[in-house]
Amino acid sequence: MSSRTEIERALDGFFAEGPESVADQAVMRTLDAIDRTPQRRDLFAPWRFPLMITLPRLAAAALVAVIAVGGAAYLLGAHSSVGVPVASPTPLAPSPTTGAVIPTTDTGMGLDTTKWTQFSSPRYGFTVAWPNTGVWINAPATEDWSGQTSYDMWASSADAPWVDKFYDSATQLTMTAVATTIPVGTTEEAFIDAYLKPGESAPATCPEPAKAMRATLIDGHPARETTRCGDQAAFVAFGQRMYVFSISNQNEVPFLDAYLSTVRLPTLDTSSWVPFTSANYGFTIAHPRTWTEVPATSLFSYSTIQPDSAADVLSSTAFDLTNYAAVPPGVRPVLLASEAKIPAGMTADALLQQFAIDAYGSACYPGANLLQKITVDGRAATLAYGGCTTQYYFAEASVVIGNRVWIFELRGPDRPLIVPFLSTLKLDPMKVVN
Repeated sequence: MSSRTEIERALDGFFAEGPESVADQAVMRTLDAIDRTPQRRDLFAPWRFPLMITLPRLAAAALVAVIAVGGAAYLLGAHSSVGVPVASPTPLAPSPTTGAVIPTTDTGMGLDTTKWTQFSSPRYGFTVAWPNTGVWINAPATEDWSGQTSYDMWASSADAPWVDKFYDSATQLTMTAVATTIPVGTTEEAFIDAYLKPGESAPATCPEPAKAMRATLIDGHPARETTRCGDQAAFVAFGQRMYVFSISNQNEVPFLDAYLSTVRLPTLDTSSWVPFTSANYGFTIAHPRTWTEVPATSLFSYSTIQPDSAADVLSSTAFDLTNYAAVPPGVRPVLLASEAKIPAGMTADALLQQFAIDAYGSACYPGANLLQKITVDGRAATLAYGGCTTQYYFAEASVVIGNRVWIFELRGPDRPLIVPFLSTLKLDPMKVVN
């Protein structure tokens, strides 16, 4: 008979009968350690998409099968003579569920968005793109968003039916997109903070306040992005609508940014807008029929700080023009348009920089990295979104032609509204009143 090997002795010890109870002191130490161990709120567990198969379960099943077969082989052959061949167990492959794709290697996390597939939300009107490889699943929203928070979304047992979703069954990452109307009287920051309100178990320092979030751009519009406290989301307000785009996995900021780069927000129909032609500044621009036209009462100049009355004004609300010099702070949104010659010895860049400081203060004007290079009426232009508080939010577009500069400023929280205005703009330097 062959001698017992070391592995046989180890297995005998493993399968030997042992104590069936644990000392009370050991149990108490264990429970105390569990109680003191920080527990992360389980908001990012994947939803149960139809026909989804998760890799961890498949791996666990395969491992159990291998152990079972291996154990049986050992028990059957443990006492046979040395040299007697024992048949090797055949690995068990999991049987696929009908209609589901069992991922092998994940090809869904690529950052090349040119290979992604566009999705136009039939419910919310935006367009985004998603990887759409063999491991991804798309589940469009089936009902409107009705005030649910981020916590409600990730904790939903019904797969958050108010959300457009894209799920990677290999990495278990979920992309989400949703939109709703901002309640009247609610600021962007208040809306975002309320949406991110965490569950009761979250740390007091989370989530990140809207005012502290990183400024970014989505489809050319000012937006906020947060990647703290488990939140991986971006918010962009357009008109009275708030759009929220997020992903479930932490530490995937490059993927989130790639996702955000594909977002296209609904465009505003300007076909019914009314054209306004400036008597002094050589441009025509359209505005909604309900807006009020207030032509400039004097010629604009960059030599000194000018009153609002030196600009052509298009206002969403009529206001008292008696002794008018400045648009009242409560009148928002409002568009101011002006044009003037660049002073001798000054460059256009220096002029615009000084104008921004005089008009808004350097602290409230966006940094150079957030200035957008755009095209207005076929000409190069610059677009800036700024303002320190919601009351003083503004969007400013500037166009330089020769030695003259046109500036179009939209004041109010609906800053992205400047984009449809600019889409109607026609410039004619020959009609400028010098």
